[in-house]
Amino acid sequence: MLTPLLLAFAVLTQSSFTTAASSVTWLQPQRSAIVKLSTPGYPSKGPSGQHAILIKFELSSDNKTLLLDDTPFLPLQNYYIPPRLSAYHVPDDIKKDAMIAIAEGKAEGKGSIRGQRLELDYDRLVEGDPTGGPPYYNHQPILRFRLMGFGRDGADTLLDPQEQDIVQVSMRDQNQGGWSNDAARSYTIDNIAFLPTEKVYAELSTSLGDHMGPEADQEKECTRKNWKCPDEGVFEAGSPYRTPYRFIWRRRYDRYGRIGSLRHAFVEQWENSKQKAYDDPRNSALVALGVLLVTVLAIVSGLKSRAQRAAAAKEPTKKHWTEREAEKAARKADKAAQKAEAKEGEDHRHEKDEDEEEEEEEEESEDEDAVWMSEMAAQSGEVQMTIDETSNLIDLMSDDEGGLDAAAAIPTDKLLNIEPKKEKTNKKRVAFKADADE
Repeated sequence: MLTPLLLAFAVLTQSSFTTAASSVTWLQPQRSAIVKLSTPGYPSKGPSGQHAILIKFELSSDNKTLLLDDTPFLPLQNYYIPPRLSAYHVPDDIKKDAMIAIAEGKAEGKGSIRGQRLELDYDRLVEGDPTGGPPYYNHQPILRFRLMGFGRDGADTLLDPQEQDIVQVSMRDQNQGGWSNDAARSYTIDNIAFLPTEKVYAELSTSLGDHMGPEADQEKECTRKNWKCPDEGVFEAGSPYRTPYRFIWRRRYDRYGRIGSLRHAFVEQWENSKQKAYDDPRNSALVALGVLLVTVLAIVSGLKSRAQRAAAAKEPTKKHWTEREAEKAARKADKAAQKAEAKEGEDHRHEKDEDEEEEEEEEESEDEDAVWMSEMAAQSGEVQMTIDETSNLIDLMSDDEGGLDAAAAIPTDKLLNIEPKKEKTNKKRVAFKADADE
């Protein structure tokens, strides 16, 4: 009888332990789930000795971002200002239906909520952050989430890191072979698991050659000598695009970023200056006046630049047409000069041709006169002269300065009645013809 009772008690004890452990309840497979995360070491004021928080993980509508309680968590919207998280505080033995009702915002789940939401201090370690490092091929980002402490009513509670489970969310890009920086990336949640802290960080430290455990969270003084005061123990430690912060303690951050850093001081001063300008009516008037002056100067400068561009555009056009007119005038002048030269050359050639024709006619006339005089000499019985001799004689007779006449070339006793030959066009010589009747 004792043995069956012990077995039944063991089964009930194991069942109770399993119910009290961290669990995952899927709301939509591979898209959204509610996680009940046990918090060992958190003080208990209720009838139950163990507590837990509820965190909802889901993908955005475009499947590009993992949300934690409707807050973008992977990737972050602003890596310099980590999101402030809070979660529902519930008993560790909460029922599944109550968890679903709380996740869906139904009234049935309000009875299981204990007090106000707890503000979280957390460890966010991401492997394969799509925007925190170089592009990844066949992208499979992994989120490791660990609770470090709570805040409620101004009081902070630290948790023992060795007792807390790590929530590991494994994601995968549905576009196989795609890159992490591809705009078409589309994630799915492959698995959500709970892993022991010591084992996870020991394996990471061994594979990466650097300590990645909670001990990497060392409290360092953050001053304005450093722009952002980044944390140690993050992935892609040598990359300028790496995620700067991992251990998110609420006291270290505000809405301007890491408190104490130079970036924080710059952003805070900028925001305060803008707020003062908006709050003070005089500053608002000055700002409005400044904006008006800048607008007017911009308009005037734009008009002036436009006029200069228009003038610069017109000047080459005017110069271009002027050059074209000058070229046209030069071409016309060249053509006129060429025509004049051609005409002058043609006139010269024409005169030369006329002179040559006159010389040829002259020679022909001389030859005819020489032939006629030779015939006349033959008829008169005188010694006949050659044509060349007769031509020379005619030239002597035609010379005005010589004073000779045609009768001297023929003996007077043989000359009876010689009629002059018809006058030639050159009007230099006169030929005579003997009367055939003598």
